[in-house]
Amino acid sequence: MKEQTGRAAALLWLAGGGLRLTILAVPPVITLIRGEFALNATQVGLLGSIPPALFAVAALLGSLLVARLGVKGALVGGLAIVAAGSALRGLSGGYGALLAATIVMSAGVAIMQPIMPSAVRSLIEPPGFRPSSFNHTSAMPGSTTRVSCTTGVSPMEESMRLTTHLR
Repeated sequence: MKEQTGRAAALLWLAGGGLRLTILAVPPVITLIRGEFALNATQVGLLGSIPPALFAVAALLGSLLVARLGVKGALVGGLAIVAAGSALRGLSGGYGALLAATIVMSAGVAIMQPIMPSAVRSLIEPPGFRPSSFNHTSAMPGSTTRVSCTTGVSPMEESMRLTTHLR
Protein backbone atom coordinates (compact mmCIF):
# COMPACT_ATOMS: atom_id res chain seq x y z
CA MET A 1 0.00 0.00 0.00
CA LYS A 2 2.85 2.36 0.83
CA GLU A 3 4.47 1.72 -2.55
CA GLN A 4 1.20 2.57 -4.33
CA THR A 5 0.88 5.79 -2.35
CA GLY A 6 4.43 6.77 -3.26
CA ARG A 7 3.83 6.00 -6.92
CA ALA A 8 0.57 7.96 -6.91
CA ALA A 9 2.30 10.90 -5.20
CA ALA A 10 5.09 10.91 -7.78
CA LEU A 11 2.66 10.75 -10.71
CA LEU A 12 0.44 13.49 -9.29
CA TRP A 13 3.48 15.66 -8.58
CA LEU A 14 4.60 15.28 -12.21
CA ALA A 15 1.07 16.00 -13.47
CA GLY A 16 0.91 19.16 -11.36
CA GLY A 17 4.26 20.31 -12.72
CA GLY A 18 3.23 19.55 -16.28
CA LEU A 19 0.20 21.81 -16.05
CA ARG A 20 2.37 24.88 -15.76
CA LEU A 21 4.89 23.81 -18.38
CA THR A 22 2.42 23.97 -21.23
CA ILE A 23 1.44 27.55 -20.47
CA LEU A 24 4.76 29.01 -19.38
CA ALA A 25 6.78 27.62 -22.28
CA VAL A 26 5.43 30.27 -24.66
CA PRO A 27 6.63 33.64 -23.28
CA PRO A 28 10.38 32.92 -23.57
CA VAL A 29 9.99 31.88 -27.22
CA ILE A 30 7.21 34.25 -28.27
CA THR A 31 9.54 36.16 -30.62
CA LEU A 32 10.31 32.89 -32.43
CA ILE A 33 6.60 32.06 -32.64
CA ARG A 34 5.79 35.57 -33.86
CA GLY A 35 8.45 35.36 -36.54
CA GLU A 36 7.65 31.84 -37.68
CA PHE A 37 3.92 32.45 -38.01
CA ALA A 38 4.21 36.13 -39.06
CA LEU A 39 1.91 37.25 -36.24
CA ASN A 40 0.89 40.81 -35.50
CA ALA A 41 0.54 42.18 -31.97
CA THR A 42 -3.19 41.40 -31.81
CA GLN A 43 -2.63 37.76 -32.74
CA VAL A 44 0.14 37.41 -30.15
CA GLY A 45 -2.11 39.01 -27.54
CA LEU A 46 -4.95 36.63 -28.37
CA LEU A 47 -2.61 33.66 -28.16
CA GLY A 48 -1.50 34.80 -24.71
CA SER A 49 -4.96 35.64 -23.39
CA ILE A 50 -6.68 32.37 -24.28
CA PRO A 51 -5.29 30.31 -21.37
CA PRO A 52 -6.43 32.64 -18.55
CA ALA A 53 -9.83 33.14 -20.19
CA LEU A 54 -10.37 29.40 -20.44
CA PHE A 55 -9.23 28.89 -16.85
CA ALA A 56 -12.31 30.80 -15.79
CA VAL A 57 -14.72 28.97 -18.08
CA ALA A 58 -13.45 25.42 -18.57
CA ALA A 59 -12.69 24.79 -14.88
CA LEU A 60 -16.40 24.03 -14.47
CA LEU A 61 -15.93 21.07 -16.79
CA GLY A 62 -13.40 19.64 -14.34
CA SER A 63 -16.03 19.37 -11.62
CA LEU A 64 -18.51 17.82 -14.02
CA LEU A 65 -15.92 15.29 -15.17
CA VAL A 66 -15.21 14.28 -11.57
CA ALA A 67 -18.94 13.79 -10.94
CA ARG A 68 -19.32 11.72 -14.10
CA LEU A 69 -16.01 9.80 -14.38
CA GLY A 70 -14.64 9.86 -10.86
CA VAL A 71 -11.35 11.43 -9.84
CA LYS A 72 -9.06 9.00 -11.67
CA GLY A 73 -11.09 9.07 -14.88
CA ALA A 74 -11.28 12.87 -14.88
CA LEU A 75 -7.55 13.11 -14.17
CA VAL A 76 -6.68 10.81 -17.08
CA GLY A 77 -9.15 12.63 -19.35
CA GLY A 78 -7.71 16.03 -18.46
CA LEU A 79 -4.15 14.82 -18.99
CA ALA A 80 -5.13 13.38 -22.37
CA ILE A 81 -6.62 16.72 -23.44
CA VAL A 82 -3.50 18.61 -22.31
CA ALA A 83 -1.24 16.13 -24.13
CA ALA A 84 -3.28 16.30 -27.33
CA GLY A 85 -3.38 20.10 -27.30
CA SER A 86 0.32 20.38 -26.57
CA ALA A 87 1.23 17.96 -29.34
CA LEU A 88 -1.02 19.78 -31.80
CA ARG A 89 0.63 23.09 -30.89
CA GLY A 90 4.02 21.68 -31.82
CA LEU A 91 2.68 20.33 -35.10
CA SER A 92 0.63 23.37 -36.13
CA GLY A 93 1.53 24.81 -39.48
CA GLY A 94 -0.42 28.05 -39.34
CA TYR A 95 -1.93 30.54 -36.94
CA GLY A 96 -5.43 29.03 -37.04
CA ALA A 97 -4.12 25.58 -36.11
CA LEU A 98 -1.91 27.08 -33.39
CA LEU A 99 -4.88 28.99 -31.96
CA ALA A 100 -7.12 25.91 -32.02
CA ALA A 101 -4.45 23.76 -30.38
CA THR A 102 -3.91 26.43 -27.72
CA ILE A 103 -7.64 26.38 -26.96
CA VAL A 104 -7.62 22.58 -26.60
CA MET A 105 -4.50 22.60 -24.43
CA SER A 106 -5.73 25.46 -22.24
CA ALA A 107 -9.10 23.78 -21.77
CA GLY A 108 -7.28 20.65 -20.60
CA VAL A 109 -5.22 22.63 -18.10
CA ALA A 110 -8.34 24.44 -16.87
CA ILE A 111 -10.13 21.13 -16.42
CA MET A 112 -7.19 19.67 -14.50
CA GLN A 113 -6.84 22.57 -12.04
CA PRO A 114 -9.89 21.73 -9.88
CA ILE A 115 -9.26 17.99 -10.22
CA MET A 116 -5.78 18.02 -8.70
CA PRO A 117 -6.75 18.70 -5.05
CA SER A 118 -9.46 16.01 -5.21
CA ALA A 119 -7.01 13.58 -6.80
CA VAL A 120 -4.41 14.24 -4.13
CA ARG A 121 -6.97 13.83 -1.35
CA SER A 122 -8.43 10.61 -2.74
CA LEU A 123 -5.23 8.91 -3.90
CA ILE A 124 -2.70 9.93 -1.22
CA GLU A 125 -3.52 11.25 2.16
CA PRO A 126 -1.32 9.89 4.92
CA PRO A 127 -1.72 11.38 8.42
CA GLY A 128 -0.53 14.99 8.55
CA PHE A 129 -0.54 15.31 4.76
CA ARG A 130 -1.63 18.66 3.34
CA PRO A 131 -3.04 18.42 -0.20
CA SER A 132 -2.81 22.16 -0.85
CA SER A 133 0.92 22.25 -0.04
CA PHE A 134 1.44 19.22 -2.30
CA ASN A 135 -0.33 21.01 -5.17
CA HIS A 136 1.76 24.14 -4.73
CA THR A 137 5.08 22.31 -4.53
CA SER A 138 4.24 20.25 -7.61
CA ALA A 139 3.42 23.38 -9.59
CA MET A 140 6.59 25.27 -8.75
CA PRO A 141 9.08 23.11 -10.68
CA GLY A 142 6.76 23.26 -13.67
CA SER A 143 6.67 27.02 -13.38
CA THR A 144 10.43 27.39 -13.35
CA THR A 145 11.94 24.43 -15.20
CA ARG A 146 10.56 25.01 -18.69
CA VAL A 147 11.12 28.74 -18.54
CA SER A 148 14.73 28.30 -17.48
CA CYS A 149 15.26 25.75 -20.27
CA THR A 150 13.85 27.96 -23.01
CA THR A 151 15.31 31.28 -21.92
CA GLY A 152 18.72 30.51 -23.39
CA VAL A 153 17.43 29.68 -26.85
CA SER A 154 20.34 29.44 -29.23
CA PRO A 155 20.35 31.53 -32.41
CA MET A 156 20.94 28.26 -34.29
CA GLU A 157 17.51 27.05 -33.20
CA GLU A 158 15.51 29.03 -35.72
CA SER A 159 12.22 27.23 -35.35
CA MET A 160 9.83 27.41 -32.41
CA ARG A 161 8.94 23.78 -33.09
CA LEU A 162 12.59 22.74 -33.06
CA THR A 163 13.13 24.49 -29.72
CA THR A 164 10.08 22.79 -28.26
CA HIS A 165 11.21 19.35 -29.40
CA LEU A 166 14.82 19.80 -28.27
CA ARG A 167 13.97 20.71 -24.68
